[in-house]
Order: sequence, then C-alpha cells, then structure tokens
Amino acid sequence: MKNIVTILGVCLLLIFTSCGNDDDTTPTEGEQLETPVLPVNYFPAALNNYWNYNVTMNSDMTNPTTATDSLYVASINGDSFMLDVNTNNIANGTMSNLLANGTLTEQGSGALTLNSSIELPIDFIGDGINFEGAVLYNTSVPDNTVLFSLSDMFTQDVQGFPITITYTLSTEKVERLPSFTVNNETFNDVEVVDFTLELSVSTSVDILGNPTTFSILDPQDVMTIRSHYGPNIGLLKADSQISFSLNPTTIALLETLNVDLNIPTSSTATNVEELTSYMIN
Repeated sequence: MKNIVTILGVCLLLIFTSCGNDDDTTPTEGEQLETPVLPVNYFPAALNNYWNYNVTMNSDMTNPTTATDSLYVASINGDSFMLDVNTNNIANGTMSNLLANGTLTEQGSGALTLNSSIELPIDFIGDGINFEGAVLYNTSVPDNTVLFSLSDMFTQDVQGFPITITYTLSTEKVERLPSFTVNNETFNDVEVVDFTLELSVSTSVDILGNPTTFSILDPQDVMTIRSHYGPNIGLLKADSQISFSLNPTTIALLETLNVDLNIPTSSTATNVEELTSYMIN
C-alpha cells in the first residue's frame, strides 16, 4: 500500500512540474524576446504637426524666385484630416496648394487619399477640376503601379465657340528609394509617387456650313508632380513640372475668326518644394 501511495505521489509531482514548465515564459539561452513592430505612417497627422518648405519657382525658365511654405495639421475627424498653409492659406508650392485645399484620409497606415481640386495651367480653360479619392501613396503595392485614375470631359463657351476639355488625372507609385537626402538630412525607405494631369482641348468651327473639329491642345501631360514621402515624417520634396504647347494651326485659324485666346502658345514652368524643418507629435 505504501508503494502505491509513493508511486501516485511521484506521478502527481511530475504532472505539476510539467504544467509549470509549459507556463514558463522566461526565454531560454539563445532565445530573444520579439520587439513589437510599430506601424509606419508616411504622413502622420496630429494636431499642430507642421512641415516647413523652401519653394523655388521658375515661370520663364530664366529667373527663379524663392519663397517659403509652412504646412500644418489644422483639424482631425476620425481617419480624415485637413491641412492649412501659411497664415493666409495661400501656398507657394504646387503640392502644398493641393494638400491645403482638400481633405486627406488615412487608408490604414500604408495609404493616403485626397479629395481636392486642381487648377488648370491654361488660363482660358475653366476654374479647375474637382476630384475625390486620389491615392497619394500606397506602401503595399510594387513599383510602377497606377494608384488612381480619373478621366472625364466638359464643354464651355469661349468667345462664342464651344471648347471641349478632356482630361485624365492619375497617380502612380514610381519606386521606393532605400535612402533619399533633402537639405543634408537623409531619410530611408522613401515612397516616390507621380501626380499627373493630362489634357486635350478642341473646338468645333463651322466651315461652309459644316461643323469641323480642330485640336487646340493635342493630348499631353500639362502637369506632373513627383512627390517623395518619408516614413513617420510626411512630404519631403515635391518637384512640379508644368508645360503646354498649343496647336499652331488651330490658333492661326481662330485668329482669322477674330478669336484671341490671349495666352502664349507654349509655356514651361517648374516649382520645387523641399523640407527644411518639421515637428511630429
């Protein structure tokens, strides 16, 4: 009987010892405690976060001018937030203007969309284009991926002639750079995204009783903004190229019909924003 009790006692001791070992979370030799991976946000939004930029503008490709922009988080509503720029909300930078005149929404920490409007770089064409859901970046997709595309057309009257504007607004992830330097500060894992506006413009002219369509602006990219976004920082740099070239044959025809668009037949301009300082809460 004593032998049976002794055997039972040993078995119970082994069971309790085994259970205790299963619950022991102390790492053994050679094991490492895992460090939690924090989410990366390429445009962190907290009230009073701000970013300051040097802006270099060149409208005639000969005499650049410089200015500054101060972009900051003005309000937050759930996953959406709004930015203001400078004290008068008038931006010198092309990309800062887009950002400060719209609403940004986080699609998780790896993507950001923008509802805003874009001014057209040709004076006689409307006031601008409103858009929603333009993807500014998406860290989960490979290089050379189209993130957003919007195509549409509208017609307006210019000096008695119908002008039809066809456009495509798109964003594309160009690449992720292992490192990128702005104003002597180097950032890693930088997302590079192009924001592009393609335009074409045409008109219908009555020639000997026959309506005939003429191209005023052949299809071309009139604006491209290449933006660089740094992890847990935001917009590092935006390089905007703005250019157009009107169809000289159609312009000459309109002039014979006493239609003067009162704009140059071609134009090229650049606008470069570079981060100089920032505060992220």
